[in-house]
Amino acid sequence: MHLFYRPLSCAVINSPAWEVALMLSSRVLCIFTFHLTKFPGVCVFVLPLPVCFHSSLPMKKNHPIIMIGPGTGIAPFRGFLQEREYLMGQDKVLGEALLLFGCQKESQHYLYREELEEYVEKGVLNHLFTAFSRDQDEKRYVQHLIAENSALLYNLIVEKHGFIYICGDGKHMAPDVRAALCTMYRQEGAKTEAQAKDWLDQLEMRRHLMQDVW
Repeated sequence: MHLFYRPLSCAVINSPAWEVALMLSSRVLCIFTFHLTKFPGVCVFVLPLPVCFHSSLPMKKNHPIIMIGPGTGIAPFRGFLQEREYLMGQDKVLGEALLLFGCQKESQHYLYREELEEYVEKGVLNHLFTAFSRDQDEKRYVQHLIAENSALLYNLIVEKHGFIYICGDGKHMAPDVRAALCTMYRQEGAKTEAQAKDWLDQLEMRRHLMQDVW
């Protein structure tokens, strides 16, 4: 019998779901595959990581949410939007929702276009901005979307006390997004660079800025 090792990473969000793809009970994830019919024993190593998305939407649902998730970073935000759609069906009052999404090529990698545009039509998602880095000579990323929509973001984050969620690449994207947020705050609020950095730190301390990056 030939054994093989295949790592699999999963993020578990402790929140109700309305699209069941996996069986989740007591924070134990059971994954059933075709290989289980061949091999009687399966070893699973569980490594808890300090992920900030322990719950999805803020406790106060009337606060805006700002979701920044290029590439596979969009994954948890699809769950956020599913939850918002459900809550809207329960006549809950929700704050605005804004999504910044990016990928390389619109024609090849924008896999959830129809789903996201439908959420916009329903009012589940109020603002959708996209950046496709390889569709023009000059590369465009989600941090450029922050600069292009700085007044709107300042209103949602600063004036309406919104929550910011960042998910995806932690090496380049997340630091660039944080820098863009600081620039937005400094320019829109007429603040110094030191004040902008302190503002971002305070957001993180109050859990108004959360990251799930790798």
